[in-house]
Amino acid sequence: MNLRRRMLIIISSGLLSIFVPGQKQGIPVGATFASNLADFSAQDLPCAEVSQRYVGDALKVVYTSPSIYRRGAVLPKMEGLACLDVLSDWLISRPRNTWKFSVGSEAGTGFDSQALGNKRQELLQRYFLRKGIDTSGWKWQSGSRHHQLRLDELKDSP
Repeated sequence: MNLRRRMLIIISSGLLSIFVPGQKQGIPVGATFASNLADFSAQDLPCAEVSQRYVGDALKVVYTSPSIYRRGAVLPKMEGLACLDVLSDWLISRPRNTWKFSVGSEAGTGFDSQALGNKRQELLQRYFLRKGIDTSGWKWQSGSRHHQLRLDELKDSP
């Protein structure tokens, strides 16, 4: 009888660990990245997929299609605005980092995807400026992409 209880406890705890928040995007809770961003954790940007190829490489942050915008929309949805608020606070805490922002749009919505991407980019630039973020060193790119928003950390060249 004791063996059965132990097995049930082990199986139950294994099943419960599947539903732990923060594990949805394949990044373990508390994972840290070795960018020049000190003490960065995947929990810092809960709506994003964060990746870094090798230790010391530039950081890549991607917000996939439904996390920021509804299909064909220029303005972010309410949940997307909450994600952008977290992102802007995170960017404010790292003023010395420069970024390449790729703002995308989806095809097949009945709208010109390039124009949609350009409008989203324009609104994001205004949004970050209103939040007090200096975007002067950033590079911006818009167009038709599979993702909606991607940030690539720009490494300083010697």
